[in-house]
Amino acid sequence: MNVLVADDDEDIRFVVSALLSRRGWSVTTTTSGEETLATLRGASFDVLVLDQNMPPGSGLEVADDLRARGDQTPIVLFTGFSATLDRARTESAGVVVMEKTDVTTLADEVAALGGV
Repeated sequence: MNVLVADDDEDIRFVVSALLSRRGWSVTTTTSGEETLATLRGASFDVLVLDQNMPPGSGLEVADDLRARGDQTPIVLFTGFSATLDRARTESAGVVVMEKTDVTTLADEVAALGGV
């Protein structure tokens, strides 16, 4: 399975990438919403794991852009600020919201979304 992990925090990218790679999955990382969208123009992924706060371009902005183009790739919005999110917006974007404190269950959620 091919997974894209987008987060502006190098430590989070490293931990999540290592966690998902241990399952034998191919992991690509990006550091911003803009970089994520540019990467997605040239490649496809089975699941996206996006940080909400990674300027420029938040995880929800990336999700909104993809959905507007008809892209239905499963998305996990992996954030430390889920309490501040607009739930109507996350539901309309069709994203799964997970707290970064739930890192131990992230791989299982990615597997479920990716059909593995």
